[in-house]
Amino acid sequence: MFGRYIHHNPSFGGEQEKSTLVEQQLQMFKLYKQTFDIAPPLAIWPTARKLKLGANGPLPDCCSAQCVKPACHDCVGCNSVDCGKLNDADEKGHAQTQSTNLARSPDAFAGYVPLREIVPKVMTNANTYSCKAQPLNGMTFEWSICSGRIYFKQSLAGVSAWYGVGLSGRPPFDMGFGDFMVSMFTRNFSGVKDLYKYDDGQGYPCWDVLHECSADNKTMGTKNTDNDQITRTPGETFSTWSRHLNTGDSKDWPIVPGNMTVLFAHGTEDYFTYHTKHNDASCQIDFFTGMVACGGAFAYRSELYV
Repeated sequence: MFGRYIHHNPSFGGEQEKSTLVEQQLQMFKLYKQTFDIAPPLAIWPTARKLKLGANGPLPDCCSAQCVKPACHDCVGCNSVDCGKLNDADEKGHAQTQSTNLARSPDAFAGYVPLREIVPKVMTNANTYSCKAQPLNGMTFEWSICSGRIYFKQSLAGVSAWYGVGLSGRPPFDMGFGDFMVSMFTRNFSGVKDLYKYDDGQGYPCWDVLHECSADNKTMGTKNTDNDQITRTPGETFSTWSRHLNTGDSKDWPIVPGNMTVLFAHGTEDYFTYHTKHNDASCQIDFFTGMVACGGAFAYRSELYV
């Protein structure tokens, strides 16, 4: 009907709603067996194990392993109805402890919580940015450093799509263990999001604020893209934000003098999907001197912007 798969979860409601949905699902399983004379396929409904219809072993519960992501239903053996639920006492955005068995709210998926300090809005005029790079066709990246903070402006012309910048701090300097700041105008999320990739190799990063965005499923980061704003005009999208040079967050790379490997990419649409191999670049940037050497597809070419 819509030309694409519509991602969804049955509910993020409270315990009463969850219990009702579970009972309704169990009733559906019984009707399924009565109608087709076979047990519901476990590959489709892992929770059918609860009826013990010829299936052995306990019900897999990846939620107990903190498998609570926007695509929770893709986790092995995980039923979406069991995921994405804060403790009742925390549903109004109260401060949370770093409990290993605490599920995350939908807001936390996008980095909206917890609320952070408000930083004065400065460097909003494009003429105030000291340094500039053009890592990809249609993409401009600008920045200024002031009093322990760095102020960014990034824009993309020619295609209405998400775009991002990432700091790669360890060999082989690809997406592995990268610190990403991704601008999204609409569809999945909106604003400039703070993401991290907790393992090596290429692939999708996830939100800093999630326990799950860590190798041990225990380490919760913070959203460090402050005062993020994103605007779209016909033919161009641009975003501004700031962050501390050293956020103190283990999921962020400190911005220090000297060359740093900086990754750039943009999508083909607003949905946060794969950028394709033609829409990425790797640069060597010294944020303090303004030296930039960029190249497409994670190669290098020399260019200088000051």
